[in-house]
Amino acid sequence: YQGTALLIRATACGLAFAAAWGVYTLLAYQLGGEWPIDTLGLPQMAIAAVVAIGVGAFASYVSLDIDPAIGAVHCGLYFVVTVLLRLTMALPALPGLGDG
Repeated sequence: YQGTALLIRATACGLAFAAAWGVYTLLAYQLGGEWPIDTLGLPQMAIAAVVAIGVGAFASYVSLDIDPAIGAVHCGLYFVVTVLLRLTMALPALPGLGDG
């Protein structure tokens, strides 16, 4: 893909990745039961993270026509970078992890 087609596909994928953080937050809230999400157990965070990465992997697969496993790696890289950005802003690594 090149030009406008690539721009449209990359934008759709990026929006889906951002929505995956929303999926994580929604699932964490449903599993944790409190708002704002202050502390979650490791199993609750793992379930929410796996589902969010699954959403992102599917988005990569659909929008960029790449293998689903590579889509999961692509989404995982996005999540790693956003976690590093959260740490740079002195926030907890993941929502629900407690104080950073």
